[in-house]
Amino acid sequence: TVLQLIDETLADHTKLLARTQIRRSKGARIDAPEVSDDEAPQEDPNIFDDTDFYQQMLRDVIDSKRNGAGGDDWMAAQKQKKAKKKVDTKASKGRKLRC
Repeated sequence: TVLQLIDETLADHTKLLARTQIRRSKGARIDAPEVSDDEAPQEDPNIFDDTDFYQQMLRDVIDSKRNGAGGDDWMAAQKQKKAKKKVDTKASKGRKLRC
């Protein structure tokens, strides 16, 4: 579950901190030396990046919605939200009277 994942992640504080201080973005940073792609990622105390943690949590939530109870209902609701609605385009701008 998500709570177990959070507890396991927070158990080892030094490992968690090391994972969040690795630069994953490729863009240039202001006031930082240029890093080549060949070098191994190094820890930087000025960075805090926890995207991997939230991506894993998002995957778990999506998987639980698909495989858990009501998974088919959730998928049907998502498809229904994306379905194109029939709208009378001629009714706008006062071309059609509403009763």
